[in-house]
Amino acid sequence: MNVKRFTIIYPQEDKKSLRIIMGVKGAKGAITLSFRQGEKMDYEFGIHSRKSMYRGHTHQPVCDVLGDHCYYDGSHFTGEELYKLLMDNDENCLYSELEKEYNRRFKTKVKENKSLENKEGKALKQGETPLLSASSGEVKEVIVKEGK
Repeated sequence: MNVKRFTIIYPQEDKKSLRIIMGVKGAKGAITLSFRQGEKMDYEFGIHSRKSMYRGHTHQPVCDVLGDHCYYDGSHFTGEELYKLLMDNDENCLYSELEKEYNRRFKTKVKENKSLENKEGKALKQGETPLLSASSGEVKEVIVKEGK
């Protein structure tokens, strides 16, 4: 799997809120969680594909996530669920879910990591929960853009 984790931060016109896009991007597209923090929370799960994924899929000539055109589809309900996942855990947990969704949506093969470790740094036993560490899944790119 060759995807890049990223975060884009947009100050909003009201100057009181931020729009934050966290996602993973690869050769076939991107999977994102977009949310706005401020007086009113707004969430959206997004699929940004470089190719049409179904008949009638709307083409967007400009996509801030991919840097050029995309075919976009999104869900507010899934966005809210992913935001809760982020708040209840950490960004690595969210990025892992976005990577799984990227692989599912774009049918990318993933090599299974058989060397997951527990919090003591030992190999996991069956049924143990892996420790998610910031060093193992660090964000490679954070972009702060002018107001939008």
